[in-house]
Amino acid sequence: MVTDANDTLSVIMRFHQPRRLPLLDEALFSLALQDWPALEIVVAIQNGDDALREQVLALLEAQPWPAPPCAQVLCLAMPEGFDGRSTLLNEGLARARGRYAAFLDDDDYVYQHGYAALIEQFGSAARPWPWAAAAWRECAWKAITGT
Repeated sequence: MVTDANDTLSVIMRFHQPRRLPLLDEALFSLALQDWPALEIVVAIQNGDDALREQVLALLEAQPWPAPPCAQVLCLAMPEGFDGRSTLLNEGLARARGRYAAFLDDDDYVYQHGYAALIEQFGSAARPWPWAAAAWRECAWKAITGT
């Protein structure tokens, strides 16, 4: 239930390939560094089994959270070959409990002040609908480092 006192940001992440666990680890690390104080992490896994769910939970627990966030790891069964990306996001959003919601793919990350800056815009009459888009992360890395 969302109330006016609820300042939780629910971050919905979709995941589907065990070989991408290192990328998910980096994305979760970027969430652990957020300066927004109230986070809920919802990881929706396409056709995940108990072993993969446990690996994702271990990654969540290994992050340097200032305070452990509320976390949900959902395993959603889908037909073979089905593109479940939107289903994963919709189910994650349906289960989210935060006042605010964000989507973060397993191969992306968000800078430390990113979510706080966006949420603070909700209080601004000039920006009643803040939003952000992300470019492919390696492009940003190359632009920053020149490598």
